[in-house]
Amino acid sequence: MKVLIVGFYTKSFMPYIKKYEDILIAKNVKYDITCFDRDSNGDLSFEGNTYTFHKKMGTIKWKKIIPYFKYIHYVKRIIKEGQYNKLIVLTTVPAVLLNRVLLYHYNQNYIFDYRDYSYEKYRSYKRLVDRIVTNSFCTFISSKGFLHYLNPSEKINIVHNISNIEAMVDQASPIDTQDIIIGFVGYVRYYDVNTALIKCMQGHSDIKIVYYGAMYDDCDLVSYVKDNHFQNVEFYGIYQNDEKPDIYKNMTFINSIYSLDSKEVAYAIPNRLYDAALYKKPIIVAKGTYLSYIVEQYGIGLAVNVYEDNIYELLRDFLNKFDGIKFNENCQSFLDEVMKDDLCFMRKTETFLDIEKKGH
Repeated sequence: MKVLIVGFYTKSFMPYIKKYEDILIAKNVKYDITCFDRDSNGDLSFEGNTYTFHKKMGTIKWKKIIPYFKYIHYVKRIIKEGQYNKLIVLTTVPAVLLNRVLLYHYNQNYIFDYRDYSYEKYRSYKRLVDRIVTNSFCTFISSKGFLHYLNPSEKINIVHNISNIEAMVDQASPIDTQDIIIGFVGYVRYYDVNTALIKCMQGHSDIKIVYYGAMYDDCDLVSYVKDNHFQNVEFYGIYQNDEKPDIYKNMTFINSIYSLDSKEVAYAIPNRLYDAALYKKPIIVAKGTYLSYIVEQYGIGLAVNVYEDNIYELLRDFLNKFDGIKFNENCQSFLDEVMKDDLCFMRKTETFLDIEKKGH
């Protein structure tokens, strides 16, 4: 048995890959990984069992297509030469670009890991996604919100973007209401909502906004802060996933406010939701998203509209009413449901690996 995991980013931006690796290692299954490094023009590289394709993405939309196809051509070559029994394909775009390989050579012998809304507004693309779901051994979705537009299928199961479970905090720390830190941890994007948040927090000396992670090319918050001479915003750059526990220690709120300009985020669930429950930090999210529904259902944060609400007053009101014991219970209730889903994920993946492949 030999398995190939097809990624669409570098490993540091795919922490969810570890869940598959843990199962493969536990079952003593040989596997390789393909990654796409979009931030450099380096040579093709192979380290351990990981193939990395290096191709810097341009800023012009149509020119981004070329690196996509070059990467997929590279992946097809690896699949052919590696003679893999089964595939695990992470995210939608690579699955669609590999559709002929999946549907005609790995029918029922691949896992499709669906994590994002991409181009489903195009009817032919959406039909192809539905075919990939139907012909998969199983399809894991990272948010039940995606059921809003995916065709119903018994193949669809939930998988959670949770990591660092071993670093879970037992209870919420006492909150310092005189020094409020709002922290974003992840790939920094959504220029519109972040600049709105930064702007509306000016004039409040008890508020600090911090960012950990690389920034999208179209989200230059550093220049925005510098050009406007804002004082209460700090940037710390790229971090490693295992650094999260220390990063979150001093934060008051986790910033996970999405832009509502696209369906891409309307139904998505970010890693930061699980971070909030694990590290016992209330999370701030955008009203009108599926994420806000989860946060309000479990009582682990608050939903805001950065363009209309007085965010400062909402945060102050939240802190004045904050009940640490109740918040801990809410976090645990959410995590209990996550663990149940994760057990199903593990059993389904193990079954996938236990079934011998028929034909190729």
